[in-house]
Amino acid sequence: MWIAATALARDLPVVTNNLKHFKPMSDRFEFALVHPELDS
Repeated sequence: MWIAATALARDLPVVTNNLKHFKPMSDRFEFALVHPELDS
C-alpha cells in the first residue's frame, strides 16, 4: 500500500504486474496503473 500512497503523493502511475491488489485501490483512490492488460 505504501507504493500506492507514494504514487498519489507524487502524482505518478503505479507500474505493476499485480492487478489483483492494485486495481481495487486505483479504482477507489484514482491513481493510474500501468499493466500490459490495461488500456492506455
